[in-house]
Amino acid sequence: MQWLQRLHRLEHDGIAVYIDPLIPDWFVPSTNTDSLLQNALNIPEKTNSELDRIERLLTKKQTPAYKGRSHHLTPGPLKEIWFHLTDTCNLACRHCLFGASPAKTDTLEPQVLHKTIDEAAELGSHLFYFTGGEPFVYPNFCATIAYVLNQHPDHHVVVLTNGLLLEKY
Repeated sequence: MQWLQRLHRLEHDGIAVYIDPLIPDWFVPSTNTDSLLQNALNIPEKTNSELDRIERLLTKKQTPAYKGRSHHLTPGPLKEIWFHLTDTCNLACRHCLFGASPAKTDTLEPQVLHKTIDEAAELGSHLFYFTGGEPFVYPNFCATIAYVLNQHPDHHVVVLTNGLLLEKY
């Protein structure tokens, strides 16, 4: 019953969650299974067929120790890049992740933006995302779009916009 001793029980709003930090894994048991597990933790020598069945379910896969993302990922060419151009926006929505508004003035320097666009293209990026605030309030934004698209025929631009300024362009 070593597997049982590894489990950490957490409870939120009356719902139990068991975490096995070695795998890593977690599960939410039924009320009956939670009672059975709690009793088994309190009286470890007591065992029954239901507890044996739970043990088989929880220990049937032997997952190797997690070695981190770098062990599983191999770097390849850059496929996409995202640019947060500005915190300036023509709206001031309270759900905005960046608290963007007409009063905000933080902006990515155009020289830094164009240098990074060139570097990303050299690294293989063909997809360029532009976000903000509102990207269309960024100085010479349409020229920036043209700059990306004119570099290579398979470059694509995605603009995350509220759409209110599109008529001007």
